[in-house]
Amino acid sequence: MRKTRRPTQEDVARRAGVSRATVSLVLNQTEGQVPIGAETRERVVRAARELSYSPNPVAQMLARGTKNHIIGFLSFDDIFLLEDSDFYYRYLVGVQRVAIELNHHILLLTNNSEIYQNGMNSLLLADGVILTGANPNQDVIRRLAKDKFPFVLLGQCDGLEHEIDSVQSDHEPASYEATYHLLNLNHRSLGIVVDDLELPHHRLRLEGIQRAIREVSDARLTIITGRELETEGQFKEILQTYGITALLCAHRNFTRPAISLIHRLSLKIPTDISVVFLSDIWGVPVNSPTRVKLNRDLAGQVAMQRLMERLDGKVENYEQILIPCDLIIGETTAPIRL
Repeated sequence: MRKTRRPTQEDVARRAGVSRATVSLVLNQTEGQVPIGAETRERVVRAARELSYSPNPVAQMLARGTKNHIIGFLSFDDIFLLEDSDFYYRYLVGVQRVAIELNHHILLLTNNSEIYQNGMNSLLLADGVILTGANPNQDVIRRLAKDKFPFVLLGQCDGLEHEIDSVQSDHEPASYEATYHLLNLNHRSLGIVVDDLELPHHRLRLEGIQRAIREVSDARLTIITGRELETEGQFKEILQTYGITALLCAHRNFTRPAISLIHRLSLKIPTDISVVFLSDIWGVPVNSPTRVKLNRDLAGQVAMQRLMERLDGKVENYEQILIPCDLIIGETTAPIRL
């Protein structure tokens, strides 16, 4: 079966009996640059309609030198945002709210590894883009920054603090507050469940926790990684060796395994061990958790507003914008049993 060829401006020009330049001026709405009669313009429009010609929006935008009123939303994660259970979905909701107010479209972008195809930026369909993801591609971010392509990163990129706009949760003070909540309940041996301390947001959480620990002379902190969560025996050993009575869960991927091990060891939350979740959680069998709530909707709104300010030429400097987090006291923490 032969594939139908998409009609071009050359096809429209032949049917209308005019030059391709005339077709371009009419269809790109730039005919004000060169006087074109009403009858000629009508012939071009009619020919385009008869051929079902669809203009290339990028070409139109470049020809007019105007905005396309499209903002890209790109996730560096492999699985895209399809439902509320995805961590970055609430950021998208915040972005969309501002986009609706400003009469802009949101374009969801995938295949983040192919942004630069044959040396060309495939994001040019959009006026600018919001970047998200647990592990941002720093090479792509540096290339976009070098090209001066407008974007805002929801997250942190080491070494580019003064070259890009970013919006990120203010993890350090929230983790400090969460730790002090446990210390005030007389817990003195705490464990942090974390996967990769090379990630900026985990480093910030650790800094907040350690700042609170240093303020209480007999408090101590043990780092618990995925290795200690592989078996009940390993997890039990680290709890007993360091006398851990409270856990700070820093990564959602390790939260469910940690809670499962606690239950399998017949420990009760919070009677035997208190647990604080340093991020939003899903699918964990606990009621009313004590947790740090990330204001992701607000972060998305702020990122979109910042991007629009840059597109409108209202800002020149680059800024790291911190979004406060909220400590929600629930039923997974309690005073230590003496």
